[in-house]
Amino acid sequence: MARYPVEFHRHIERNLHRRAGLSVQIERAEPPRRREDQCPRCRILAPGPLESVSLPGGDIKHHWRCKACEFGWDTIFRPLLV
Repeated sequence: MARYPVEFHRHIERNLHRRAGLSVQIERAEPPRRREDQCPRCRILAPGPLESVSLPGGDIKHHWRCKACEFGWDTIFRPLLV
């Protein structure tokens, strides 16, 4: 049986789509996450929070300050209560 150019093209496309469904999909890698003790501005690690406050519901709020650029930020820690 002779295949005409359009039929040949469709046949090739079907085979490629079929093979693509079986191939491994490559996902984008997520950028590395910033650590809580890492300054959002200059990325230098802070030695520890300046103060910690216990919030209602068991959450703990930490206030951080970078010694290099004097930038301050807050983080909230939600402990797993079992």
